[in-house]
Amino acid sequence: MHLDPVITSLRAAVNAQALVGDDPDLELVAERIADALEPAIRQAALDLAQQAASEIGAQLAEQRVDVVLSGRDLELRVVDDAPSEPTPDDEEFDARITLRLPPTLKSTIERFANTDGESVNTWVVEALSRNARRQTSTGGTVTEEFDL
Repeated sequence: MHLDPVITSLRAAVNAQALVGDDPDLELVAERIADALEPAIRQAALDLAQQAASEIGAQLAEQRVDVVLSGRDLELRVVDDAPSEPTPDDEEFDARITLRLPPTLKSTIERFANTDGESVNTWVVEALSRNARRQTSTGGTVTEEFDL
């Protein structure tokens, strides 16, 4: 988005209003007003671009739209969305949850973990991570029970 032509157009509109009175002092005031408005206009353009990027990005499944200031102009860039949270393999295992569950479910989890050749902890972390990634990629929130 090229901002300079927009600012030049607004500056010309302010100056045109000053020319109506044919007063040199009024022309000087109009020029000062235009100078004072330029930063606010650039900020308003940035805000609008960020709103547009946010709305468009919300409609994209695995991408986001970034607003990048390039010189004096703005660019909207569509980029692949990197995972917002580290995967379990990237993190240290230092957070804990105490989980109460029925003995039959515990036995089922142990059986599945054993079948997969994993520890119960690893199996549960992977099952929860898969579900959390699925919920995140669809834009949903986890508000339901899910199968382990």
